[in-house]
Amino acid sequence: MAQATASNSLGFRFMWESLKELLPVLGTVLVGLLTWLGTLQARLAREKRIRLIKEDKLAKELEAKEEEQLALLRSWYDGWHKELRKEVHDWRDVAGELTLKNARLDGELEILRRDRRDVDIQMAAMQRQLQEKEDELLVSQKRIGELETQVQELKRVNVQENRGNGS
Repeated sequence: MAQATASNSLGFRFMWESLKELLPVLGTVLVGLLTWLGTLQARLAREKRIRLIKEDKLAKELEAKEEEQLALLRSWYDGWHKELRKEVHDWRDVAGELTLKNARLDGELEILRRDRRDVDIQMAAMQRQLQEKEDELLVSQKRIGELETQVQELKRVNVQENRGNGS
């Protein structure tokens, strides 16, 4: 056991001596690695800042474009809404005018209907009067015809009497 310990101790010492010689190299490598990692970290941080700046710039540009489009859309909407309101107002004016004209025409139509009823009543009365006059005319013509017949008869009788008296 003592020999094993001594042999271990020698092996350890040998390793330690080898490590002591490698320590400055390992330290240099470790410093190099740490420097490289620091540089890498700084580079990654710088790239991240650049990316964030670019993203921020793009976000601002996008926001500006969105604002511009929104302003254009608002402008168009306001113009369209103003035109629509004007159109509605104009159509309301037209509808009001048409309503007034319609009411006036309804009044005129009612007057015309009343006048037509009056004319129809007058025409019916005139038709009756005309019929009565025609009936009177027929009676008068019949009477004239009878009287003409009587006159003709009297003339004939008178002519015969005059011939009878004159012979």
